[in-house]
Amino acid sequence: MYMAKKRVIIVTKEEEEEAEPLHSKRSMQASIPWPEWTKLYFLRYWYFVVCALIDTFVPLEVYRLIDESYDYVAAFLLLAVFLLVQVFIYLRLWGKNGPWSPVEIEE
Repeated sequence: MYMAKKRVIIVTKEEEEEAEPLHSKRSMQASIPWPEWTKLYFLRYWYFVVCALIDTFVPLEVYRLIDESYDYVAAFLLLAVFLLVQVFIYLRLWGKNGPWSPVEIEE
């Protein structure tokens, strides 16, 4: 029977220089606690998913239910209002001075 040989990994200086910087996005995400990560990233992704669903289905339902003469106009106006409100809410939560805005590390 043959014994398995151990694998030896040799790291050169070039590979060390190509390594991820200390203040990269991935290292920042790994260093924050999970409640903060949930507010900064997870809820933001779900916010976009829910907004996309609302922007898709609600104007289409309005288009389907309203009289033929105003269906395009009503659906378009509703979509415009939804987009404006969603952008406002996003900026209030994750914008520059929002409570869940990502904090950039100053170098």
